[in-house]
Amino acid sequence: MNYSKLVFHESAWPGSPGRTVMIDFDLNEIIVDSMAEGVKWGHIGPRERSTIEAKLDTGRPDEWGARYIGPAMDGSCWNLRLLMGSAIVKESSGSSGYPPQDQWRAFRSLVAFCFAVTRRYGEYRPPKAV
Repeated sequence: MNYSKLVFHESAWPGSPGRTVMIDFDLNEIIVDSMAEGVKWGHIGPRERSTIEAKLDTGRPDEWGARYIGPAMDGSCWNLRLLMGSAIVKESSGSSGYPPQDQWRAFRSLVAFCFAVTRRYGEYRPPKAV
C-alpha cells in the first residue's frame, strides 16, 4: 500500500449531502459521516485491518482511472482520494460511471464493512469546530 489514508465520498442526485468514509491506516481508525447516522468513529484492530487490506487488494483503487462518466444524468457521484500524509497520491471520481465491475463491487464491500464496523463498535463523535 502506497498510501496512509483513504477518503471516499458519495452522494445521490439531486442535492443529497451523501456520506463519507475515511480510513486512517496510521491512526488505525475509521470515521464514517452520514446524514442518517451522524459521525461515527471506530478503531481498526488486526482483524479489521486484515479484512480492509484484502478488500483493497481485490478492489485495486490505486489502479483506477481518474474519471468515470456514465450516460445517466441523475445517478450518483463519488470521489476517492488516497493520501500519504496530507498529499494526494491518487484521486478518482465518477458521475454515474464506475471502475471495472469486479473492482467496484469489492470496493463497495469495503465501504459496507466500514459502516458495519462503526455501527457495531463505533462511537459518536461530534463534528470538529472550524
